[in-house]
Amino acid sequence: MKPRRVNRLCRLLMTSALACGLLSSQLLADTSPSPEVLAKVSRLSHVLEKMRGETFLKPVDVELQSTEAFRAYVEKTLEQAYPKARARAQSAAMEAFGLLPKGYDLRKGLRDLFVSQAGAYYSPEDKKFYILMNNLPDDQMDALILHELEHALQDQRHGLARLRADALANPNEDTRGALGFLMEGEATYLMLKYQLRQAGQDLDLLPPEGRDFVLKTTAGMGRRTIIMTSRAGAPRGKEGDEIRAAMKALKDVPDLLFWGLYDPYFKGMYAIHKTFERGGWPAVDALFTHPPESTEMMLHPEKLADPRDLPQTLALPDVGRILGEDWRLVYSNTLGEHGVRILLNAQSKAKGRTASEGWDGDLYALYEGPNKSTLLLWWSVWDSDHDAQAFFSALDGMRKGPIGRKQPEGSHRFLDQSGAFVTMMVGPPEIVQKVSALRALPRSEAR
Repeated sequence: MKPRRVNRLCRLLMTSALACGLLSSQLLADTSPSPEVLAKVSRLSHVLEKMRGETFLKPVDVELQSTEAFRAYVEKTLEQAYPKARARAQSAAMEAFGLLPKGYDLRKGLRDLFVSQAGAYYSPEDKKFYILMNNLPDDQMDALILHELEHALQDQRHGLARLRADALANPNEDTRGALGFLMEGEATYLMLKYQLRQAGQDLDLLPPEGRDFVLKTTAGMGRRTIIMTSRAGAPRGKEGDEIRAAMKALKDVPDLLFWGLYDPYFKGMYAIHKTFERGGWPAVDALFTHPPESTEMMLHPEKLADPRDLPQTLALPDVGRILGEDWRLVYSNTLGEHGVRILLNAQSKAKGRTASEGWDGDLYALYEGPNKSTLLLWWSVWDSDHDAQAFFSALDGMRKGPIGRKQPEGSHRFLDQSGAFVTMMVGPPEIVQKVSALRALPRSEAR
């Protein structure tokens, strides 16, 4: 493909981010959609049915929503996914990794991010599509509507409320995150195909290598490029000023939240594209019947095909027996390949991608002891000894943050590789020495 054509396609795809729920304009007070909006919803419902090869079981209710109502929805959703005690504990764990600044309030950060960046959403609980802004240019408004209508179609065909409930019941953060890649990825894939067609660039008419290159390039864009391209694609006038201001605000969002917001849309989109290329819409439908077990599968779509490459689940050893009563477990979970990639990308984007690719499972645990001292334990298992060595080298080379080589005063880092297993511990030297021999063992080969 000619470079200019590729660049034009990528700009169109990134401009579409303005309309896929990543950006926000002035939220509305009136809840009644205009006849023009309702006509768009009706027209785009038929367009989507033709694109997706499925029909709506019933029309989708549409409302405009006020700032106050949307904030209430965000608070309710966060209370379900991140109860306050869990959010505080997870904030502390992510701070120990250096993924969040010291004292960062994860729940508040997520709330502010959602409120400032959301453009529209579909609620599986009350089966309604809510529009939070009504003043985008027609092409971007169409893309926003089509994206959210696809969520409604997903719900009618696959039951999103049940899928979300199942995800919330699973304590594994990586498995929960993988569902977002699936739902947002499919909606973004359809939205981008639609918007490209409207711009006279039919993705389906490109050769397979051309389609793959364009979508993979878009999914792999860096943070600075994403923000600059999206700001440049904003419309003129007040609405564009608000969108550019929203994108500017993203500059200060921690990488963990930024990529947690962005990647499910565009890396999820690429996974859906590869799944569709492999088996059409039946293969995509099968992902909703059998959702991905890890973000690894969505980052490497070939691992979604049967038989799946299921991650190993690691069991926390009896750390408390060694630490004693003065120490308590604050939080324990799994970073997953997506989390590992974000962590390593803080040092080197290329290294973060390649050194995380052999991930096969991980488990971390944060303990708090006397005088608020902390102990971070992290075990990971890799597809091969070579993959473990690549990760070990990347981790050993980290200099920034609390798990880098330069430790805070009174803290020590222990790092070890044994075959396909890598252990990292960060905490008071005498405590690290006590627990350094501990190993988390695989509990099973599937979650």
